[in-house]
Order: sequence, then structure tokens, then C-alpha cells
Amino acid sequence: MALVKKNKVSDDVLKQMMFELLDKGETGATNFYELLRTKIQIAKGRCLKMYPIIESEWVNFKNKVIEDQRTVEITEAAKDGLKTDLELEVILCQIASNNVSVQEWVSGEVVLRDVSPSETIQAIAQLFKKRGSYAPIKTANTDKDGNNILSVIDVNIVKSYKDDVE
Repeated sequence: MALVKKNKVSDDVLKQMMFELLDKGETGATNFYELLRTKIQIAKGRCLKMYPIIESEWVNFKNKVIEDQRTVEITEAAKDGLKTDLELEVILCQIASNNVSVQEWVSGEVVLRDVSPSETIQAIAQLFKKRGSYAPIKTANTDKDGNNILSVIDVNIVKSYKDDVE
């Protein structure tokens, strides 16, 4: 049986090899040592010392990638989903005036249909609500020149029957 000479590697190469093992789902410092010593010449102490540092870097890197991806997805969804008030009003007006078709899935197929009367009524109601048509009329108690009139409250104190009996 011939001995195979194994090469020593730098910390950067060792870090890359450990990242690859972590990506494959391998864990545990001694497990890493056993896997790495079959490929390279490495001291057990060096591997055990580097493992927690590399694992921490790997976890932080993965968490950062996940967080960055979430941020991008949320930003894209916000850009695609947000509409201005004017855009919403245009959509409601199109529905209220039956100038739009609705896509529906019926038995697994896309079917175009006109807006139903109840959808038209709901769109009109939303438009009126948005424009403030349902708001109560605000009136102020004023005189003919527009000056506020203070309300006068009359209070009558009535003697109770109990006070007369005593």
C-alpha cells in the first residue's frame, strides 16, 4: 500500500473547504476533522480551533443572504403592489362604468366576463365613500355674520319630595 502525500493548505483554502462541507449539511468539529484529513494534511487542533469561527461566519453569511433576499422581494412587491389614489380611482371608475372585463378560473380555464351589477354597485359605493359623500354635514351654530353663538344651558333646581317630608 503506497502512501499518498497530502498537501497542507492555507487558512483561506481550509475556510472554503469547510464552507463547502457546511453547505452539504455536514456539522460537528470532529466530523469535519475526519472528513478533511482524508483530503489534506491538517492538525486536529487547527481544525477544532477553526471550526467554531468558520461555522459562525457561515451562519452569519447565510442569514445575511436570506435577509437581503427578503428585502429585495419586499421592495419589489411594494413597487408592484402599491397604487396611487388616482390609479385606484381610475380602476374604480372603470368598474363602475362597466369598462373592464374580469378574468375568472372556471373548471381550470380562464374565462373573461363582464362586471356584475353587485360589483358595479360596490365600486360606486367605494367611490362615493372615497370622495366623502357619506360624511355627515358639519354645521356650526353661528349668527348671520358667521360669528359663533355660545350655547346657553338652562338649569332648574327642583326641590325633591324627600326634602319636604323631613
